[in-house]
Amino acid sequence: MSDQFELQNAAGTTTHLLEDDGNATHSGTATANALVATTSVTAASAVIGGATVRGGQIKDATIAGGAAGDHTVTGVAADDVLVSVIEFASGVPTSRTSEFSITGANTINNTGGTDTTGDTLLVLYIDVSA
Repeated sequence: MSDQFELQNAAGTTTHLLEDDGNATHSGTATANALVATTSVTAASAVIGGATVRGGQIKDATIAGGAAGDHTVTGVAADDVLVSVIEFASGVPTSRTSEFSITGANTINNTGGTDTTGDTLLVLYIDVSA
């Protein structure tokens, strides 16, 4: 499965930002490493998994990995939209998006998923209240 991240402006022009095919292969105009430095991008709409999400801000958080289960992402809300979770193990990016969901305020969860202890997680989400 491939994770894709695209932005669509009000005129309907789509910009492909990132694609992760699950094998740590990235293409587009930005890479996961470049997105770490991005604090937020205002989006007229975003296309995620084929669905268009209107409004909000795309935000990122870099957090420490841990045992499968709850992970704290300060600022994420229960109704926000999870875009991507990328694990960096020894500098190698691996998509873990399919394992995670937003389960409440400040919390994402991957119960039964990969133990990411000692690694870094890059979390991208849309803050729908912004």
